[in-house]
Amino acid sequence: MPGLALKSAVVKNLRSLLIIASLLGCAPEIIVRPAQLQPNDPTSRQMRVTLTVEARSTAGFHSALPVGTVLEPRGQIAEGIVMAPRNAVLTAEGAHIAEAYAVISGSKWVGFWLPVQRAFSPLQAPVAIQMEPY
Repeated sequence: MPGLALKSAVVKNLRSLLIIASLLGCAPEIIVRPAQLQPNDPTSRQMRVTLTVEARSTAGFHSALPVGTVLEPRGQIAEGIVMAPRNAVLTAEGAHIAEAYAVISGSKWVGFWLPVQRAFSPLQAPVAIQMEPY
């Protein structure tokens, strides 16, 4: 019964393709940790990005802060200073897209503050960021 064997092989291959397609179609969730936003340090001030900086969420999606982006301090969390973009939109992407603020520690962009979730999401790797007072 060669026809039956062929039909069985086609069904098996089709099943494998469907499983692969479903796995490829699902973006992973970003890593999120609850974080307590503390008031701004009185010396914190607005900064302007002087060189476009690109980073990746823990789900592997690209985000950027273009040159000229003005960042306004909104508070602090354990990971760094929370800076909201005033003239740009920043999102953290994974299975969902969330409004995000940059979390800056020293001269590195280390992650996202998710204001709706009140949580921190780290970048895949911190990246150097160049800024100047605005």
